[in-house]
Amino acid sequence: MKLTFLGKYLIPALIFSILIFWEPSLHADDCDEMPGPYTASFSMSRNGKTVGSMQVVLERIGVDHFSYRMDTALKWGILPVRTHQHSSLKLKNGQVLPLNFRSNQSISLYKRSEFVDFNWQSMQAEGHKKHADYELELTPGLQDKLSHYLLLARALCAGDDTVNFDVVSGPVPKHYVYKVQNTEILETSLGVLETLHVSRGTDVDEKQTDMWHAKETRFMPVKLIYRDKKRLIRMDLLEISFGNSE
Repeated sequence: MKLTFLGKYLIPALIFSILIFWEPSLHADDCDEMPGPYTASFSMSRNGKTVGSMQVVLERIGVDHFSYRMDTALKWGILPVRTHQHSSLKLKNGQVLPLNFRSNQSISLYKRSEFVDFNWQSMQAEGHKKHADYELELTPGLQDKLSHYLLLARALCAGDDTVNFDVVSGPVPKHYVYKVQNTEILETSLGVLETLHVSRGTDVDEKQTDMWHAKETRFMPVKLIYRDKKRLIRMDLLEISFGNSE
């Protein structure tokens, strides 16, 4: 087993760790409302075999300040893999401003960490990835690996068919493009739901991610499938609970 695989294996967990959602009424006019707290849990499988679980928690810690975290517990062969990821962010004038992002991973005795700190006053960010420090200039709308899913949920709520983001994932931001494919009826842990099928990448790309988002879960995906040349990783929502404001 190569440790480089484990990094790739957790990409969909980052992707699925997703999303900040709105207060109970979800009409088009509510898509810019403040997000509300929630706790969700998911099962994870690789090539049809269950390999772990994930919990996602959003907390409001101030009027416009939020804490968003994801904890993943996997087992690859005999090795346990634990990953904790956290994004601190603010909602200001309708814009999502990530403040900092942290990721810590342990694979048996091996440990790996990554971080990004955003300074919106100086318009600079400082980060660390793969044992190297970096700096980059911030541009309006730039997001971290978790915060951009807030914008995806908002866009789906508003009825957008194509959504674009620039995401900090090292010294050079990555450009993500999500496209709505169609609506599909799925049998889920919450019952039968009408979902939006959203994709990043295509069948001819080396990597493809497909997600199914439901209005009943405030546009949190109830299912995710990540494919590359060697594996198919699937995640399914088990349960979700929505809290009130702080």
